[in-house]
Amino acid sequence: MTFNATVTQEHVDQWVVLFCVNWWDRCQGLVEHYKALAMHWEHELAGAASSWQSTAVRFGEVNCATDKPLCNENNVQEYPTAHFFFKGQLASHWVPSSSSASLSDDISRWITQELTKTRRPIAQRQSANADSLFVDAASMWTFGMRELSTLLSWRNPITAAFGYIVFACVISVLAYTIATGLEVPLMAPVLGFIKGAKNKATPCSLLRAIPELPEPRTIVRESLEL
Repeated sequence: MTFNATVTQEHVDQWVVLFCVNWWDRCQGLVEHYKALAMHWEHELAGAASSWQSTAVRFGEVNCATDKPLCNENNVQEYPTAHFFFKGQLASHWVPSSSSASLSDDISRWITQELTKTRRPIAQRQSANADSLFVDAASMWTFGMRELSTLLSWRNPITAAFGYIVFACVISVLAYTIATGLEVPLMAPVLGFIKGAKNKATPCSLLRAIPELPEPRTIVRESLEL
């Protein structure tokens, strides 16, 4: 993949690219700090991407000793230099400040400034996207309920009867699914009711009801001695 294709890919929101030469002391002293900054910010902004399938920020490095034409194409005049790309477009660049005593502190301030500058708009877009999804879902729900009420109205009896049958089938399947998932014994109450109804004494309309017999009692007779 080429450099331009890398920094313009749609699933990375921001790129920070350092242009340097590996044989120069200033670059050698900056590389390790730059890698530490990359690890920090990629972890810090892991949840701030513009979408669930995107990465908020990635860091890259170009060695101008071996890729001099690429550095010339990006208008790199001195080393070290860093470019910040936002949504595939060059947004700003960093060169060492003449008043800065430390290259590491200088590039840290610049990266922090650029990444925090774009962090708020990304969060605002995420909130707007979430709000729009909520509104769309609410609109779809309202439209669906309106269509359902129209379907179940008796303006068209055939359609209404069919709709009620389908609605009853859906409710039955849903109740059965929930009961099966919760392991509720549905057949036990039904079988118990049937068994109780079968054992219940039901008088016949052709025969007179037989009264219940009294409970048996014990008769004790006194013994007779001869």
